[in-house]
Amino acid sequence: MSTCLLTAPAQAVTTGSWNGYRWARTGTLAIKTVNRTSSAWSSFFAPALAGWSQASQLDLIGSRGTVNSTCAASLATIQVCSGNYGTKGWLGYANVWTSGGFVVMATVKLNETYFQQARYNTSAWRKSVLCHELGHTIGLDHNNAIRSDDNTGSCMDYSNDPDGGTAYGRSNLAPGSMDFAGLNIIYRSLDQTQLPGTKLSMSGDGMYLPGFAAGAVPEPGSWALLITGFALTGMAVRRRRKLSVSHAR
Repeated sequence: MSTCLLTAPAQAVTTGSWNGYRWARTGTLAIKTVNRTSSAWSSFFAPALAGWSQASQLDLIGSRGTVNSTCAASLATIQVCSGNYGTKGWLGYANVWTSGGFVVMATVKLNETYFQQARYNTSAWRKSVLCHELGHTIGLDHNNAIRSDDNTGSCMDYSNDPDGGTAYGRSNLAPGSMDFAGLNIIYRSLDQTQLPGTKLSMSGDGMYLPGFAAGAVPEPGSWALLITGFALTGMAVRRRRKLSVSHAR
């Protein structure tokens, strides 16, 4: 296992790419985003998807699934789950799987172990973290990793108070202009192929890329949103031919 300290400028003009991760697209993406969270997240899911769907290159299409904390990935979808994942130091955790150089599926885990605590059991924290992790699944990095400075007005910013106000200024509850500027760069070009399941006419799960066998295991990458007091780190762990690159808020 290796760790490295990550730093970021206090105010980024454009949110950068997370390690070059992006979904392949031949036109507008329509990514099925499955809600497997508990009822505590019901009022936050649709607004979070609508926020990111303001991007000109993609739409996150909501779908209700059964509540499931395991959060198994499914091709051509983003699976969003909640559960008591323990005192691991992260509020939210995003994982992406790649094949042929493109993201082919992703998961988001929301850690109820912390959201059940008074400090984090607020609309502001739930909105910000859900928005933040969805941003990672479509290829965005953090635009600021300093908690104590003014909010950037983007959910991809770290903050001690995502609601903003007197001490921190703007709210970090939704995507900001710098995030859409970042997506414009990440998705500026079209590709020769696109997952059938991410086209506007998509239907159902289980769509596979040519040559992508159902039993194949692509390599996942991940970001987690660490709580205050845990270092912001990147780590690589190899297990059963999988490479997991952890990213935490």
